[in-house]
Amino acid sequence: MPFAAESGDFDRVDALPDHMTFTILDVFAILFSIGSFLFDIGTDIAVAAFHCLNQDYWYFGLTLAFVMLPTLVMTGISLRWYVVDSREVGSPPTSNCQWIMRIIFLLLQLGPILRYFDSLMYGLKFRQKNNSKETQKKYFQYMVYEDTDAAMLRLFECFMEAAPQLVLQLYILARGNPHSSDDWTVVAQIVAVLASLVSLSWSLVSYHRALRLSLPDKANMTWPGIAIQFIWRFFSIASRVLALALFASEFRFYISIVCCIHWLIMFLWIVSMRTQFCDNKCEELGYNAVLGVMFIFCYFNPVDRPTRKRYTVYYVFIFFENIILMTFWYTHCDDSKWYKTIAMYGHFASFFVGLCVMSVYYLRFHPSRNVVCCRGGDDCDNSSSASEQSKQNQLKHKLHTTNGLWTTQGRLLHPRPAIPTSI
Repeated sequence: MPFAAESGDFDRVDALPDHMTFTILDVFAILFSIGSFLFDIGTDIAVAAFHCLNQDYWYFGLTLAFVMLPTLVMTGISLRWYVVDSREVGSPPTSNCQWIMRIIFLLLQLGPILRYFDSLMYGLKFRQKNNSKETQKKYFQYMVYEDTDAAMLRLFECFMEAAPQLVLQLYILARGNPHSSDDWTVVAQIVAVLASLVSLSWSLVSYHRALRLSLPDKANMTWPGIAIQFIWRFFSIASRVLALALFASEFRFYISIVCCIHWLIMFLWIVSMRTQFCDNKCEELGYNAVLGVMFIFCYFNPVDRPTRKRYTVYYVFIFFENIILMTFWYTHCDDSKWYKTIAMYGHFASFFVGLCVMSVYYLRFHPSRNVVCCRGGDDCDNSSSASEQSKQNQLKHKLHTTNGLWTTQGRLLHPRPAIPTSI
């Protein structure tokens, strides 16, 4: 575990803990998040424009709705967070000019972009060597603060916008669009599909990375681990959306029933996990409902407990559900469609590639570095040894009780690092 504080070094004001780093690769990650967000939204708007030009107003309306509605929700959440932050003691001072910029970006539906820029600014200030170590710690805290907010906003936006958009465009491609007058519409749809798939995969990896940065008792993700997890998410999500889209292409009125039943099962499962993200029961149920939508497409760990059994349950459930969907589609699909066999084999290939890469990630690239295939006893799901877990708990207690910097607090929709009140 890369923690300088483990042996008492945390009390030395002339040394930064080893987990406090901001490298060129971190700058690249933020810039990639900004670029992928803009490219994803841009390609979706372009596809909507093509549908409008082709006088296919039904597809135009759906495509535009899947862009606008999620961004409006994301804007409301982002604004609420800004207001909550402004009331907290120790938060960075916000000038009238900054508030004007926030309002402009929010009106343009670009909420995460400004937070990414703020995170980048604080990260660059953290790297300035002329600052004191305590000031550097403060800037690192603010950088993680904004990065975690942006990552969570992006995560929700992707599963409310990119995921439905991905299924919709694949559905249109599978059915064929008789109103398309040229191949440019198809090209735009394919680019939009790839952009949405990349956005979904990166949003999960980015949030996982940001969350680990915000928790001092967790080891940070390595860059090879980030790349491997991205590949795992890419193929797993691809197989899932392909099954949903192909089934919808033959049973357009039943896909909503399938998704609703799946959501209800996942929602009840998440509630049974007893998540503790929000201050009251209503907000907690709302958070669980949003997670249920995400669970339609992939698994997202909602509680900080061992995940092996839950991953097993989820992927077994998804595998058999996908088999049912693909079987119904294959038996009703016209044999004249050239992609029929390719799609069938491609779905299962993508699913099992995702599982294999996930196994590689947990066995070789997980931050704990000590995940094994099988353990006996009651703690077979633990991802770290008892001695290491004890050290982590001691460090966590030390950080929470003596540092005044690395405490965490609950807030609507996700846990975040508290604003440092004493530096």
